[in-house]
Amino acid sequence: MHSNGEKGRKNVTIGKIIFDSNEVTVERKQRKSIVLSVRGGKIVLRAPLWMDDGKLLDFLENHKRWLAKNLSAEARTPEFSDGARISLFGKERTIACGRARLDEYVLFLPEEGREKALIALLKREMRTYMEKITREIAEKFGFHVANVRIGSARSRWGVCSSKGNITYSFRAAFLTEDLLYYLAAHELCHTRQMNHGALFWREVEKIVPDYRARRNALKGYRWVMHCL
Repeated sequence: MHSNGEKGRKNVTIGKIIFDSNEVTVERKQRKSIVLSVRGGKIVLRAPLWMDDGKLLDFLENHKRWLAKNLSAEARTPEFSDGARISLFGKERTIACGRARLDEYVLFLPEEGREKALIALLKREMRTYMEKITREIAEKFGFHVANVRIGSARSRWGVCSSKGNITYSFRAAFLTEDLLYYLAAHELCHTRQMNHGALFWREVEKIVPDYRARRNALKGYRWVMHCL
């Protein structure tokens, strides 16, 4: 968690803190109370000048349920018009009109039926990407995986069956590369431990030593499950 102080509007100090993997904008000025709001999926906290980050974090912890509920309600489908920017597989791309395909810096979508075309495209791209990364981790750490599939789940990023079949949600395409790596490692470890007990997390830690940080970072992508 960190604080970033900088001068904003007159008599207002603008800063940033991190809470539960979410960035919170803090506006401090001469006032007596704290006001918490969610604007377009962004958290804003208005606080008295004297109040330190520790007290603000305690306040956020006490309002955690309210915050989660309102962040979910503020979830919005990304903009898919020409010129809009969207991050996929950890790279920001500009949307342009054309046959549905993914270039390094451009996401091409047809003029009509863009969401449907994007879903089909992401399923294809995820299949290629996650097949490669899952097999690479499996070979390196001695896991057996039967099949890698792509589904449309909204409740979880991935699932592993007792037969070693791993299915990822196509919505995971919105995650960064390090989180996709963690996701693959997580599901592979379920081929050995079909639970989330201590032995399971030890397996995960062998592959991703900082898995706790990555697991927490995933919380900031809950909005993905509400789009498309």
